[in-house]
Amino acid sequence: MSCVTSAQEDNLYDILKNNILDLRLKPGMIVSIKNICETYNIGRTPARDALLQLSKDGLITFLPQRGTMISLIQLETAKNQRFLWECVEKVVIMESMAQRNINIITELELSIQRLESLYQSDELDNREFLKEDRYFHFIFYKASNREYCYHMLDERTLDYYRVQLLALSDKSTQKKIIAQHKSILDAFTSSDSTGLTSTFTHHINQLISNDIFKKYIDLFDTSSVQEAKKPSILDMDFLAEAKLHYHL
Repeated sequence: MSCVTSAQEDNLYDILKNNILDLRLKPGMIVSIKNICETYNIGRTPARDALLQLSKDGLITFLPQRGTMISLIQLETAKNQRFLWECVEKVVIMESMAQRNINIITELELSIQRLESLYQSDELDNREFLKEDRYFHFIFYKASNREYCYHMLDERTLDYYRVQLLALSDKSTQKKIIAQHKSILDAFTSSDSTGLTSTFTHHINQLISNDIFKKYIDLFDTSSVQEAKKPSILDMDFLAEAKLHYHL
């Protein structure tokens, strides 16, 4: 866990945010300002200010008379955030294809090599793997002069980031990611726009699944999951039912 001194109070927000996003702090965990002050050796005012900022980000939830909770992951929010990435990045990748050159291709190849090195390591480091995975995608934004779009998405799709991190805890998922990056690179290099779009769509959709939700259900806000509503007796339409029953 990262710690700070009183001289670093201004950085507390960033430190707590990174700890939440990197899942060093468990979603659903209850903390208090007293906990934070003691752990990070700071005063109550900067601790409160940092929590207010994190609340605006949706990363912490204030619970009356209970304390402060590291926000549970909102599955539907994460799905919508993934949708934003997909919509923007499809356009960005097509734009970057027009700027395709040996430097971009080399950078993509080197990124894949780093992913393979992380995958082959004895210690599973899904945090570093996700950072490199995202850098691979960032290369396309950089090539098409869309870095602003990347950073805006990166800063506003925080639940999606945590879901990605959970998904990458599985070695087999990391292996699939590497294979898909290679397919994306092949299609990009050969100007195969159809193949590139198809591979990318499959690639970006695979990390959010019901399997992830079921495996880590205690980390998700189940109240936000849409379930089929059971009809109340007061919601029934007798005449409509009677037509079916009595063949009116």
